[in-house]
Amino acid sequence: MKSIFKLALTLVAVFTFSLAAQAQDVNKQALQKEATVQADKISQKMDLTDVQTEELQRSIAKFHIGKAKVENSDPNTTKGLRNQEKRVYGDFKKEIKTILTPERYADFMLFYKKLNQ
Repeated sequence: MKSIFKLALTLVAVFTFSLAAQAQDVNKQALQKEATVQADKISQKMDLTDVQTEELQRSIAKFHIGKAKVENSDPNTTKGLRNQEKRVYGDFKKEIKTILTPERYADFMLFYKKLNQ
């Protein structure tokens, strides 16, 4: 009887874990799709090359995914969350600065903030 109970618990745990993994994949795909749309809109306004647009899309997607991970983390570790948020945002800014010139970086940040309001 105990072995049947253990087997049932194991199956429930595996099933729950697989559902959680699928939900995260769907969320990640939605964030990547949103990043693609945002990068395309910004690219049209700023007349960026295809390579720059792809790099922007990758950076925006990475930023949104990192931001979502921080937001879904344990809220009891507030100091750690603030540091993670700063790190994610700082990494995002560094990546964008390597893709664009300093003048275009300021324009990008304006367009990006308008898209996310």
